[in-house]
Amino acid sequence: MTITPIAFDDLAEPLQDALRARYERLGYLGGFFTHMAHQPEALVHFDAFTESLKRSLGPELAETVALTAATRLDNTYERHQHERLAVALGLGAEWVAAIERLDPETLDAPPVVVATQRFVLAACDALRGAPEIVPGTISGPQDLAAEALDALVAASDDATASGVALLTGRFVAHAVVSAACRLQPPVPSIFADEGVSQR
Repeated sequence: MTITPIAFDDLAEPLQDALRARYERLGYLGGFFTHMAHQPEALVHFDAFTESLKRSLGPELAETVALTAATRLDNTYERHQHERLAVALGLGAEWVAAIERLDPETLDAPPVVVATQRFVLAACDALRGAPEIVPGTISGPQDLAAEALDALVAASDDATASGVALLTGRFVAHAVVSAACRLQPPVPSIFADEGVSQR
């Protein structure tokens, strides 16, 4: 048994108002929102938090965070939707495939995008329970995330690095909920028809 989903027409009015444009544009309300709608006020703020950060960072950085976190944390629910969003925003399927390879060393992108992906990967890995490292031998996973954030600041500025860190936290939270609620992607991957992995 999992949390009972709530249909769009049954949402609390403020939440319905906040999600209406997305619902009408997509033609569906994803399982994340239908399951978490039992906390409507918090969900309204979660949505506003997300949209504010996306506006602040712009499409390329926001989608780098989204696709990197979703791919690293195996959140196919979010990955498939953000593949489509990235393409709709003009970033292109080749760009999506490059980001989803999770290899910032070979990423042909501006330095801030590369630094963003390095940070998101380091942050996700720090949370995934990387093995304990003997002190004095090599940086531990939390140290690597901190170093990656420092590098992101150097490649951009404090506001950008703060936005990337906060948006990464948002996608980590989404991955936790998606896994716990066993959410299935509402749409297929943009690469589903190719018959082979793009990574």
